[in-house]
Amino acid sequence: MMAAQQLWFPVYPDETPTSYVSRLTRYCAVRDPRDLCLDFGFRWRDFVRGDDMLFERLASITGVPFGDLVRWAIKTVGHNRFEVAGEAGNRNSMLRARIRLCPRCVIEDREHDGSLGPHRRPFWQFQSIRACERHHTPLITLAPERYTIANYDFLGQVEKHWETIEATSKQGEELRPTPLEGYLVKRLHGHRQETFLDSLPLHLATRLCEVLGFVLAFGSERPISDADTGEMSEAGGIGFQALRGGEESLYQALDGLVSPIATRTVRHQSDFGAFFEWLRNAKIGPEFEDLKDNVRRYIFRTYPFRRGDMVLGQTCKEPSGFTIEGACRELQMERVRMTRFLIGTGAATDDGPDGEIWLRKVLDRSDVAALRAEMKNRMTYGGAAVHLGVSIGLLEALRHAGLLSPTLDALDQRPKYRRRDLEDFVADLGAAPRATSSCDDLSPLTEAAIRVRCAAIDIIRLILRDELECYQLEAGRGSLGRVAVSVPALKLMLPPLEMAAMSKGDASRRLRVAYPTINALVEAGSLEVIRSRNPKSRQFIDAITFESLYRFEERYVSLGQLSRFNRRASGPFKVYLEARDICPEDDTPGVSCYYARRPLVRPFARLGLSVPPPKGAIS
Repeated sequence: MMAAQQLWFPVYPDETPTSYVSRLTRYCAVRDPRDLCLDFGFRWRDFVRGDDMLFERLASITGVPFGDLVRWAIKTVGHNRFEVAGEAGNRNSMLRARIRLCPRCVIEDREHDGSLGPHRRPFWQFQSIRACERHHTPLITLAPERYTIANYDFLGQVEKHWETIEATSKQGEELRPTPLEGYLVKRLHGHRQETFLDSLPLHLATRLCEVLGFVLAFGSERPISDADTGEMSEAGGIGFQALRGGEESLYQALDGLVSPIATRTVRHQSDFGAFFEWLRNAKIGPEFEDLKDNVRRYIFRTYPFRRGDMVLGQTCKEPSGFTIEGACRELQMERVRMTRFLIGTGAATDDGPDGEIWLRKVLDRSDVAALRAEMKNRMTYGGAAVHLGVSIGLLEALRHAGLLSPTLDALDQRPKYRRRDLEDFVADLGAAPRATSSCDDLSPLTEAAIRVRCAAIDIIRLILRDELECYQLEAGRGSLGRVAVSVPALKLMLPPLEMAAMSKGDASRRLRVAYPTINALVEAGSLEVIRSRNPKSRQFIDAITFESLYRFEERYVSLGQLSRFNRRASGPFKVYLEARDICPEDDTPGVSCYYARRPLVRPFARLGLSVPPPKGAIS
């Protein structure tokens, strides 16, 4: 064997060291690689494990450059962990002790270089590479030997199974490489192009693409163990395309797997299927734990977990998503109030089957915080009045004037004011100059109303119409107490005290009708109203104009006036008139009866009754 030290037997550029020794064994006419290695002074088993010292010895014996010999060496770096071309692999990602090959490549090797031509490519040993990049045919796996060490004798196994290889090559089955397989080959050649996948060990990146792609392609209910070679090849390509956008694309892919009913229940295992099972059961290394952490955080923020629930070995310390029940617990609110509020704000719908409440999305922590803030933001009438520093009466006046509008509270189903609306109203009203010593006789708005004996709402109207300047005083934020006016200027802007009208109460007594009847006549257009000031109280009132009152008396006479003039009781008198087909103009419940004056003259004369004359214009 000393002659072998002088020979130079070439290694192919894409050949593994064990394949080279297998061919060298036949070149030296030795029966088994184990015998050849013993002649060289080392054990074949140690060489298979990838000992650099043995590679150096073989390089010195054969004359093959050390770098060419170890370029595609598959080295054992730990229990079921390997390394090739600087990339990590494991037992699940590589067929270390089984022979996979492309039958057409091996046949072409023999046709081109003779019986010593067939050699093993390193890419064939990766589980994720299932098709020949050159011939677009599926790789085949040769039957294993009884003793594992014999499976590393590549050329010996090819010669033993040559008939099978030839028969398979003639089947013409086609399988094109996927983008994932292309990525794997390029990465083994040192090309890096996908930031997120490149940051993961090669075996983890490829398995992630395959498992996620399988769920994306075939659904979450199907077990991955049922997939055949073609389906797994398709799954790897789909997963690779889905993850090319980086870590964010992983979350987007998971978003597509989340069930619509995930807003109501925790179902991540059902939604993610084989992908979640892989995360739960695989034990790969620290990089895998980092991936699990990222997916776990996604699951915690997507599904409505409770505090203390466990996912992938860790508990939920602070829920990120909430069901309706979870939000009720967090806010200490009854469910009926919560669902009413969620439907009212559009966060949920009751269009589900059997009238069930469906969340449009999982309530996250920001949603719950917004709900809490919204609850604090809604104020009852009493709370709103205190916040503004006004009476309930003035608050009602502001509401009737359309300056403040309560909303129907979805929680309690009663009108409430929003804190923001109250503060915005005061801010708009108080957007005025700061009070200075040159301002004469300033008083807070409500105090000024008392001093001039008018309604505060009328002062507010003057300010909003820019007819009266207001000033800011130092007072509580959001309170009308910080809005002040000049009392002398206010007196100049108020209407004179002389009234060209009559109060509604006086009008009802003059016409001898109930007070609501005056309002009904105003709505019907029979009486006219003007805003005036009572000369006694100086308060603003809605008064009936003398002219409209006089016109009404010219045309109509009330039952009260007829009863008093004819000295009859009004109730029986009305029945007496109706029995003789004398009916009032308006018989609405709650409205006093009145009659057209002219048609009454003749019937009353026949009955011996009289129609009182109108009182005439008021001087």
